[in-house]
Amino acid sequence: MTGKTVSPPEARHRPQIGHRLNGQGAPETFPAELHIVTESWNRVVVPYLVYMPETGRLLMLVACDYPHRPFILWSDDGGETWIQPRPVEKESDDPSHHIGVSLTYLGEGNVILSIESSGRYFRRDFGETWSDPVPKPPMSDGSPWYQWDPYLVDGDPATGKVLRLWETGWKFDNSAAESGMGLCPQRPFLRYREDKGQTWSKEVEVARGVGGGEVALFRAGNGNMIAACRTGVPTRFNQPIPEIDHYEGLGIAISKDNGQTWSELNVLYEYGRHQGQPGNQRQPVDVHGPVARRPEPDRLRQGFPKPGSQDLQHGGRPGQMAGERPTRECRSNHCRRAL
Repeated sequence: MTGKTVSPPEARHRPQIGHRLNGQGAPETFPAELHIVTESWNRVVVPYLVYMPETGRLLMLVACDYPHRPFILWSDDGGETWIQPRPVEKESDDPSHHIGVSLTYLGEGNVILSIESSGRYFRRDFGETWSDPVPKPPMSDGSPWYQWDPYLVDGDPATGKVLRLWETGWKFDNSAAESGMGLCPQRPFLRYREDKGQTWSKEVEVARGVGGGEVALFRAGNGNMIAACRTGVPTRFNQPIPEIDHYEGLGIAISKDNGQTWSELNVLYEYGRHQGQPGNQRQPVDVHGPVARRPEPDRLRQGFPKPGSQDLQHGGRPGQMAGERPTRECRSNHCRRAL
């Protein structure tokens, strides 16, 4: 597809107030805009967004249609206009979902993304065309490597060259499959490569006992590795009928030895379908994506906010977030841009 799409004025510049927690200090607010890029599209889910400083391009990966298929689109004017979405894969009659995940910018026009449970795609021209799929190696025990979150890139501070590329994935915990739980627990792992993606290290389990699959990595200024982990569904919500993954929570684990061992999980939210994306809040522009959370039914009866109430994303130091803030299920990709 060619051409550009421009959202109608009423959808493009909706004023927002961003909220950010500030550790032990008072919460902060900042002016922002809400731009609904995909409001008129069909079945848009799982957005990823990266910024390419060499060209100023915003590159977005989304899953469209049903069954889901990965599409790429970009904006070269700060998100004001976007090209029509372009398919990453060739057309197929496969009835299963092909959800594009883990979009990551490696610098110098190089981009990588994955399909949740199959291959990877690479590109060296700022995302305009994509390679044929490259198979993902399984775990050391032969289990499939299921992926979701962006890669963590360790670069040379002097040259910007990629030194090490980390990825997280998960497998289903078959030992708990007969426990009577509705949703089978998962075990998250991480591994890395140092040779442009041809050979991966043996995987290491992240924060044993998490119960959820997705883990987003971040390299702190002191060199520690931070993992934002989805937690398993609490037992009281997982029996006898599972609530799929809508009641998974969010926790933080820290590694001081480059991912080899991990701290105990610091649970920030016990439930609520959180998916964390840790990042440096000192950047001149904060770009935020949607967070969808479902409230506990008992809390609705107690007068807490109902589905449909709006909740902005929060920043702050790990472990300093507080409160349950259920929000609506987002039906399209929201890009909130700080002014």
